[in-house]
Amino acid sequence: MQPPDSASALTLREVAVLVGGQLEGEDTLPIQGVADLQSATPSDLSFLANPKYAAQARATNAAAVLVGEDFTGALPCARIRVPNPSTAFALVIAHFAP
Repeated sequence: MQPPDSASALTLREVAVLVGGQLEGEDTLPIQGVADLQSATPSDLSFLANPKYAAQARATNAAAVLVGEDFTGALPCARIRVPNPSTAFALVIAHFAP
């Protein structure tokens, strides 16, 4: 996805509030866009909705990953626990591409 201008950037804390999730990690990290697990950069948010992609999540470069509330795997980044990662990701996409 094309990166937004800096005025659209959110902190992880703001993302957690936007999606009604529980943040585990650095709350002031800036999120400037969204991407899939494989192409995410350190300023992107990604999501894990299907456990078959857990290996990709463990190798992601994303700043944070939206995960289900029952996710127990290890991640190299912050996570935001939400009831439905796909729905939460759609809310964040809407912020960046209104």
